[in-house]
Amino acid sequence: MSVQVLAGDIGGTHTRLCLAEKKAEKINIVHEQVYASQQYPDLLSLLHDFLKTHSGFSFEAACLAVAGPVREQQAQVTNLPWRLDAAQLKKTLGIKQLALINDFQALGYGLQTLDEAQLFSLQTGRVEKQGRCALIGAGTGLGISSLVYQHGRYRPYPSEGGHVGFAPADDEQIRLLQYLQASLNYVAYEHILSGSGLQHIFRFFLEETGAPSAFSDAILQAPDPAVEISRHALLDDDPVAVQALSCFVRIYGAQAGNVALNYLPAGGLYIGGGIAPKIIEALNSDRFLEAFHHKGVMTELMQSFPVRVIMEEKTGLLGAAAFAFQQS
Repeated sequence: MSVQVLAGDIGGTHTRLCLAEKKAEKINIVHEQVYASQQYPDLLSLLHDFLKTHSGFSFEAACLAVAGPVREQQAQVTNLPWRLDAAQLKKTLGIKQLALINDFQALGYGLQTLDEAQLFSLQTGRVEKQGRCALIGAGTGLGISSLVYQHGRYRPYPSEGGHVGFAPADDEQIRLLQYLQASLNYVAYEHILSGSGLQHIFRFFLEETGAPSAFSDAILQAPDPAVEISRHALLDDDPVAVQALSCFVRIYGAQAGNVALNYLPAGGLYIGGGIAPKIIEALNSDRFLEAFHHKGVMTELMQSFPVRVIMEEKTGLLGAAAFAFQQS
């Protein structure tokens, strides 16, 4: 009989929940549901809805991946007013094993379930067996983590590196920083490398040009302006959108390079998050790797790291399930 678990990937925009089973060491998602996080006052309400829908399913353990720091099995979701407590959730839901982990820690566990077809290579580099790996990913926020090989497997370690201060690389980025400082007390990379960050960049270029772009009104009034900015940039039919995405990609490459210098990922640097697969055409360009490589005396070292994009959108959910199976 297969073991079954409950897994969740809790983000500021969407919360994914699933019931999963493991057969022959392969994790299979049996039932999955995606919720708009901000439509619920708290996670418990959302979990009750999900479990009510799948009341006939029994599971032995649960793991919830949270977009935010986890301390002593308690967490505050960074872009939501949700406070989570594993002990309370276990008691209320009647679950024996329930763990909270950081969402990019879960991404690290999920990375180990993927095959080559679910990855896109930006730079081949030289893979060092059992070498350290690093993750960076822009979505609602910016996540960063690392993986260290220990006791026969990779163990992911979380961080809040997306909140380090933004360091501009040229005059244009200095002006972008000054533009953001006018409205933000502290400008972190997450304020730029995220869905809302792409909107900030677009508005900055609109202000610099002093005139609306071809689709600016439609873009800014869309339910998700970042999606529209990316779409028009990739279609090359709106010059301000093109400028914005180009700037976004260069800053993404530079910060990915910073992460690589911090962790020296001889096993590979992996780009996750919801945005990367949607703009893969822009990432797979000279702009990203030029910024990634531009590290002075470390340029040659930067060219040696494998760089890959995670194309599987359920990687974090698979990672949460993998962690739950380890606890069951």
